Amino acid sequence: MTYLTPLRLDDVIEVQTKIESCSKISITFKQDLCKNNQSAATLNVVVVGLDSKTDRPKALPQDIKEKK
Repeated sequence: MTYLTPLRLDDVIEVQTKIESCSKISITFKQDLCKNNQSAATLNVVVVGLDSKTDRPKALPQDIKEKK
């Protein structure tokens, strides 16, 4: 996470999210936290497909990859 300007607990923010990259097992999202239409922080979120029985990486469902 990169902080660009302070955020306070009672601040109203907007979170803008876009897909940065997509692979067979993961999607990386870039998020901008904006206050008063200015970026206050940026971060990347990586979502990885996991097999619920083995906790090992698993390919993402095709319908999720198609929505990008």
